[in-house]
Amino acid sequence: MTRDVTVGIVFFALLAGLLGITLWVNDPSFGEEPAHVLDTRFKEVSGLRAGDKVWIYGTDAGRVMSIKPDGTGHVVVSLALDYDPELRENASISIGSSSALGGAVVEIHPGTPDHEPMTAAIVDGSVGGGLFGEVNRVISELEEPLDEAIENIRKVSADLAERSDEIVANVDGFMEDARAISGDLRAGKGTLGKLLQDETLYTDLQAAVQSLQKLADDANGGGGALDVLLHDPQLADDLKSTVANARSISDKIDGGEGTLGRLINDPTLYNDLTATVGDLKDMTAHARSGKGALGMLIYNEEVGQRIDDISKDVAQVTRKLRKGEGTLGKLIQDEDLYLELRDSLKALTSGAGDARENAPILTFASFLFGGF
Repeated sequence: MTRDVTVGIVFFALLAGLLGITLWVNDPSFGEEPAHVLDTRFKEVSGLRAGDKVWIYGTDAGRVMSIKPDGTGHVVVSLALDYDPELRENASISIGSSSALGGAVVEIHPGTPDHEPMTAAIVDGSVGGGLFGEVNRVISELEEPLDEAIENIRKVSADLAERSDEIVANVDGFMEDARAISGDLRAGKGTLGKLLQDETLYTDLQAAVQSLQKLADDANGGGGALDVLLHDPQLADDLKSTVANARSISDKIDGGEGTLGRLINDPTLYNDLTATVGDLKDMTAHARSGKGALGMLIYNEEVGQRIDDISKDVAQVTRKLRKGEGTLGKLIQDEDLYLELRDSLKALTSGAGDARENAPILTFASFLFGGF
């Protein structure tokens, strides 16, 4: 065998080895029967090629075996899988990007066990946008809000441009007012200016702080009234005794002891008061209906008229008595009649005394002369 023939055989062997390695790298299952074949259907394949990877749950689980249009506007993609993914009714199959630099991959999510197993012979899939597709989608979603924001900014800028003179004038006025106010403050004008510039206020404030400090010192052992209130143990004991006595009194009241306790806790007082109120209600009801003496006095017009006539007669009699009219009026008002009546009574009294003194003599005389 010549040297050229040997070199040619070695070259073709290396070429065959490289070809086999290339096929194995692109499809490790090349030449082997796939464990499971899954037919899918897409509206488009977005650059998908035979030999591209198939991911199940994001892990490498097979290769794209073939891509063929079905004549109805769809593309049938056969997938050679390493195992049966056991698809469910909520399974999803999509074509996405394998990396940011390009390349396509079929992504399979078999679904969840809470759904029924899928029985379709061909599973419909969808085309995802990959990384750049997601970026484009986000940009498209933000396009309208961004346009509105830019338009609002443009309107605000236009309004500011139109009102720039007014805004500048307002700012100048504000600065002028601020300068005037600061000048008044420096000059000690107004309440705030006096607070800032008047040294008397600082002196008074310092004196007040010193007074508070002295008050605190007195309270902390200075012997004053506040110190006694805070630190005198006898006062504390008296206060405790007072509280204890108050508690004892309240306990007795709660227990119904004593007059106040009985007034609060004895139901008899409440019952008596209720009965009294009931009697008053009955009395007022009778009076309103005109029954009884009180009702007649209040609501009977005839009785009222009689009382009015009697009061008028009494007023007339008392008026005559004050004027000295009639016998009783003269007896009350005429002083001479009073004196004569007094003298008559004295004479009558004197005659009765003489009769008593002469009674024995008259009795003897009548006995003496009675025989004749």
